[in-house]
Amino acid sequence: MTARARRSGGPSRGRKANLWLGAVAAQAGFRTTVNQIDDLTISLDPDADVAELRAALVEADVEQLVLAPWITSEAIDGLKFSDCLPRRRAVELVARRLSDPDAVSAARNERLDSANAR
Repeated sequence: MTARARRSGGPSRGRKANLWLGAVAAQAGFRTTVNQIDDLTISLDPDADVAELRAALVEADVEQLVLAPWITSEAIDGLKFSDCLPRRRAVELVARRLSDPDAVSAARNERLDSANAR
């Protein structure tokens, strides 16, 4: 069973913001066994505490979030010249493309509608 946090802002903030918010949740210890993210939801460990998650989102420094650990080989392979880039540089490039600080800032200030087990 997985807990899922659902934001109230709708898909306009989308997957990019949720990737970064998921990184905050992972750093706070709420995503150790799950990894699903979509435009509206972020999967969390079953024992995740919503109040603690809200606190982690408020306290997080958006500029300091590191997405690199969650960048997949498929994302790197999708780069046009991935074979020509050192892996570290390719990860940095994908992370930069996924960066949307404005959406992250807006999304983390939205209300969490729920944290339902699924």
